Amino acid sequence: MTKSKNVFTLILTALAILAALGCSVYDSMVATSTPTATHTTTATNTATMTPTETATNTPVPTLVPTETLVPTLAPANGGQLLLEGDLPSSFINFSLEDMGIGEEDLAGEEYQIQDFYIFVDIFTSEFILGYNAVLKSPVAQAGFDLAMNDPDLIASQFMSGMGGDNAQDVQMLPALSGYGDNSAGVTFLISDDTLGAMRADLFLFRVGEMGSVALVMYPADGSPQYSIEDIAKIIVPRAGGMVPGDA
Repeated sequence: MTKSKNVFTLILTALAILAALGCSVYDSMVATSTPTATHTTTATNTATMTPTETATNTPVPTLVPTETLVPTLAPANGGQLLLEGDLPSSFINFSLEDMGIGEEDLAGEEYQIQDFYIFVDIFTSEFILGYNAVLKSPVAQAGFDLAMNDPDLIASQFMSGMGGDNAQDVQMLPALSGYGDNSAGVTFLISDDTLGAMRADLFLFRVGEMGSVALVMYPADGSPQYSIEDIAKIIVPRAGGMVPGDA
């Protein structure tokens, strides 16, 4: 079980890094695209005017600060987007507590991770994992959207969380675009000492302030029982987003 727990921890850490990815992508793009202002001082003659009228003071209203509320995701099933009943009975449902991890261990300044789901078919070595991330600022939301357009960046960040950099055959999954407010799918091959050669199919989407990441990982020489497209069609409507083709 120790090896399994270590693998889970690596995968969950890799997924959590994707939540932080949006902020770093946006910040780096702004830093490289914002021109530096140059100040030029020009001497001018300034005339001194003598006031002829007495100004009347106009009362300035006092603004009362309001509390900034972090949105709470509330889909029909209470938060978690994928449930045990959605999958074949061969999948076992694990919790973060089973792995000795808390949601607070995977949180960041600009995002709040919640509603993890972890399902494993121990007979086929197929993993289905995902979570929601409340993106607390427009910067985080914009960065999450920007990151979806760079499959190599997504794959490299995921592998960084896994403790390696050996993602291969990185490709976009065009069928996973058009979900929610924005979405993208990426697939790539990885090699793990414990699991062997695996294919990872990642789906990222955003609905309002909520970003979501889902992963299907399975042996590279096989096919998943439940594809990432199947997962997308379940979880996006539960998050309040539209599926391509819906009226």
